[in-house]
Amino acid sequence: LLHGSENEKRVFQERLDTCQASLAELRRCNMSQCDQLSRLQNEIELKEVARASLESQLRMAQWPSESPLSGAGDSEEVSKLVRERSELRNKLDNLHDKVRQLESDKRTLERKSRSRSYERGGGADKGYSTVGNTLYESKALDSDVSMSCPHHDYAQIKQRCRRLEQQLGEKEGELSRLKAQFDAYKAMDCQTDRSSDLERYRAAQLHAESLLEAREKSHRQQVNRLENQIQMLREQLNSEIKRRQLYIYRDTRAGKEMQQLRQALGDSLRTVAQDPSVDALLLEHEANKLDTTALSASTNSSSMPLALPPPRSYRK
Repeated sequence: LLHGSENEKRVFQERLDTCQASLAELRRCNMSQCDQLSRLQNEIELKEVARASLESQLRMAQWPSESPLSGAGDSEEVSKLVRERSELRNKLDNLHDKVRQLESDKRTLERKSRSRSYERGGGADKGYSTVGNTLYESKALDSDVSMSCPHHDYAQIKQRCRRLEQQLGEKEGELSRLKAQFDAYKAMDCQTDRSSDLERYRAAQLHAESLLEAREKSHRQQVNRLENQIQMLREQLNSEIKRRQLYIYRDTRAGKEMQQLRQALGDSLRTVAQDPSVDALLLEHEANKLDTTALSASTNSSSMPLALPPPRSYRK
């Protein structure tokens, strides 16, 4: 019996530790929810400041001397306020879900505590020791006290949620009123906005036309400069072609003259070599022949002008 009571005591101790850990987790969740509520309150205060600034802007927009372009800024402020309101509502919904989850966890822990108390009472009827019963009762009392602590925090969280809902409803009403004022102001200044937009479009068109004319002028100047460069390159190319053709013609003419002289010299050498007896008259005749050939070649090269072929025309 003592061994069984020790086992049940150990089981109850484990259950008690689990319940205490769950309660600690619930306390941490409660603290995080309180922090989220404080952050939401700060955000609501910021939204109040933004609303006040938007109202001041709308009041300033009602003056006739204001520029029609302020309507765009007001519309942006209104859309921004709508987005912030939706974000705040989502955060509030998430907070409600977490509160409901905490309440369900609390109910679960209460059921576990009641079942543990019932089991503890049954064990006492079976004849457990007085020391063990006292230990169980003290731990159960501590757990009951620790479980009763979050009730006040839950009530505060619910009150804050209700206040947040009221503030959110007030902000929605103010937002609808601001939207109505903005729509009325926009309807009044619609004609002025159209005329100003038309003037702005005309100014933009004139500016674009001036930019286009400046670009066309710059392109024409670039085209003229490129045409001048092309003409200069053509002239340089023609002069280079003429110079190279002249060089090739002179080189070819000199080669032909040299070939004629070599041929005459070879003929004279063959004629002299064919005669076994060296005759002075033959040698003198061949020498005169070579002199005449060389003289005629030099005379032709100096007297005849160089007939250059026409240069090729440059084509793009």
